[in-house]
Amino acid sequence: MIVVKLYGGLGNQMFQYAIGRHLSLIHNTVLKYDDGFFQFNNDTTSTRREFELNVFNTNITKANDQELNRYLNKSRLRKRLERFLPFLETHHIIHEKFHPFDPDVLLAKNNTYLNGYWQSEKYFTACRAELLKDFTLKQPPVGISKAIEERCKKNNAVAIHIRRGDYVSRASNTEYHGLCSMEYYYQAIQLIVSKMQTPPELIVFSDDVPWVKENFKPGMTFYCAEENKGQQSVYDLYFMSLCRHNVVANSSFSWWGAWLNTHDDKIVVAPKQWYATDKIDSSQIAPETWIRI
Repeated sequence: MIVVKLYGGLGNQMFQYAIGRHLSLIHNTVLKYDDGFFQFNNDTTSTRREFELNVFNTNITKANDQELNRYLNKSRLRKRLERFLPFLETHHIIHEKFHPFDPDVLLAKNNTYLNGYWQSEKYFTACRAELLKDFTLKQPPVGISKAIEERCKKNNAVAIHIRRGDYVSRASNTEYHGLCSMEYYYQAIQLIVSKMQTPPELIVFSDDVPWVKENFKPGMTFYCAEENKGQQSVYDLYFMSLCRHNVVANSSFSWWGAWLNTHDDKIVVAPKQWYATDKIDSSQIAPETWIRI
């Protein structure tokens, strides 16, 4: 059994699922999740989250209390014995050392509990084919969303994600994550356009569409996908994956939109500085084939 601790929004949960899925395939075992964070998180300074992976055809089930206790509630005596006699340890916990990528994690044994964000494709790129299947929608788009889907399938479609939301509304998030500048987006668009044979169809996805309409001025027409909110926002991630090219924000949400893009000739532009401070090593968040500016 592999157990992943889930926290954060949809994009973060997808990272946590992806590494767990890879290890479960290595050990030919089941993948389960611990959602205790959502049930007991009383931190009023962070954005309230909930389990969101059920929008996809994921291969994961919830771990019960008895299963979780084998990892999280060992007796003091048991912990002491395992410290001095490691061969007695049958259930393991791995805490992420944060960035950068840690290859030793992929050597984890069966019956491991994973606690971290795991934001690097190197943790799961070996099972890309399985993840492309797992991260398909249970409920396909309908109505106006279906029309947006067709727009995104055009050969010249460029997805642009402008993340604001809690990056702006919560001071702690602003201080930690920061925001991508308009200059970043304009440079990214020009870079992609310079490599295209036909004029682009710019499709903007954002959690703050009114702000985008007022402030985003790329010098060419663009379309705002503004219909999908709340639980329907997963469609925006799906639509981003359908576009030919992607400009991502410093956000795991658009990261996955670009990573799930299956066009062999795709151009993905991502911000070089992923966090507000350059003291955090984010050098391996973006895949090597992406362009960082």
